[in-house]
Amino acid sequence: MSMLSVRAVLLCACALLLHHANGELRGRCPSEEASCPPRASPCSADDECGEKICCNTSCGRACVDPLYTGCENVKLSTERISRALAAENSRGGRGMLPSLRTPRCRTTDGEFEEIQCDNEIVSSCWCVDAAGFEVPGTRAPAAGLVNCTRAAPCAAHTCRMLCPLGFELDSRGCPLCKCRDPCTSVTCPGQLSCQLEEAPCLRPPCPPVPTCKRGRSLQNICPVGEPLLISETSRPFLCGTDPGKPNCPPLYRCLVESGNDYGVCCPASLELQKAGTCPAPTTTDLECGTPCAHDLECPSMQKCCDGGECGRHCTLPHNVTMCTQQKMLAELLVVSEKEGKGYVPQCKDDGSFESKQCSRNGLVCW
Repeated sequence: MSMLSVRAVLLCACALLLHHANGELRGRCPSEEASCPPRASPCSADDECGEKICCNTSCGRACVDPLYTGCENVKLSTERISRALAAENSRGGRGMLPSLRTPRCRTTDGEFEEIQCDNEIVSSCWCVDAAGFEVPGTRAPAAGLVNCTRAAPCAAHTCRMLCPLGFELDSRGCPLCKCRDPCTSVTCPGQLSCQLEEAPCLRPPCPPVPTCKRGRSLQNICPVGEPLLISETSRPFLCGTDPGKPNCPPLYRCLVESGNDYGVCCPASLELQKAGTCPAPTTTDLECGTPCAHDLECPSMQKCCDGGECGRHCTLPHNVTMCTQQKMLAELLVVSEKEGKGYVPQCKDDGSFESKQCSRNGLVCW
């Protein structure tokens, strides 16, 4: 290889590294002027909007949630999961696991590049459709060998299964009689499991996004967040929708599954904030927690905080203790109690329990 060729390769590699180093996705404004969002903050630039962006709306320029392309949605989710897995492996002293395949998005418009490859050094490559799914018969051992205009012939496919996302492909890139599941290749941290989520995107088609979520049980039956627990216990506060059964406190609603007489109180608003303040983002401690979008996706006392390079993830907040957390929950519960009834924990200035606790009316102390 000539010195000129070597120099060209090095320049391309440097440009690629710079692109990835500065490739934080900010999202885009909706293609059509959005209606006036509720509680929208007026703005003149993105810097005034935090995690939102400044866009034209029917009520002037305001901070709105950014939209990403289908490729960018999948890329962001995959990168969050990869960071959480890397942190979990680091804490457990385990070796590095193979990284999840991250789709390549065009720098011009954010859509899927026509040719995608896996993450291995000796990689397979293939063509994809507009939704990012592999086109049958296009897989090859290198990107230079992929021909997206002339797919290789596959055996006749007579499977009669109805698969919304198409069929799984074999090692040669030909269809199997098995529905495609993007979660098959995703490993989630901890006790989380992969679930497909429909996510809005800048331009259709919007592919479903593999996301790590908790499995369903009585403790996590709520669509988002955790059920309200009885103070000082791990038992959920039971409620009912029939007359005479306990009602949920404000900011919660009763969710009763079919066939059950009682249910649990689930957070009624994604805006519900847990106690405490988020720590400042850091670049030195890259132990990323579970990826999240809001407080209700985080377990126990953890909040959803901005972690710098980690993105938004669950972490223990500042200025919160077991006492302050129980006090916040108890204050929600006693709203529906009669005057003076019930018990709200008393906390010291440092957040610990007062050594002497009393009922709200002060008649009983211990």
